[in-house]
Amino acid sequence: MKSSVPKQSFLHRLDDVFVGLVAPTENRYSGEVLYLKDARKASLGDRIFNWFQPLHYGTFGGLLTRILYVFVGLAPVVLLSTGFVMWKHRQRVKTRSIDVKI
Repeated sequence: MKSSVPKQSFLHRLDDVFVGLVAPTENRYSGEVLYLKDARKASLGDRIFNWFQPLHYGTFGGLLTRILYVFVGLAPVVLLSTGFVMWKHRQRVKTRSIDVKI
């Protein structure tokens, strides 16, 4: 069986895997590398699609991006709770003004 793995040194391939440029597919029983998916040779659509995962998990910018993602993720909860408090306060004011008029 002929391998479709490009000829590279082990260290060069290891560096590319570490920075996420190459995704190896390995035989889970023998550990043999079956295929290397090289992101540098991908089509434009694949390169755009490959950005979705780091964007989804916030791993593209380090710790600062993850902290920002926490605040952005908590923003809907804060908006919901403050909106509910404002709505509840408005309901009480309406109820009091109706009681005063009667």
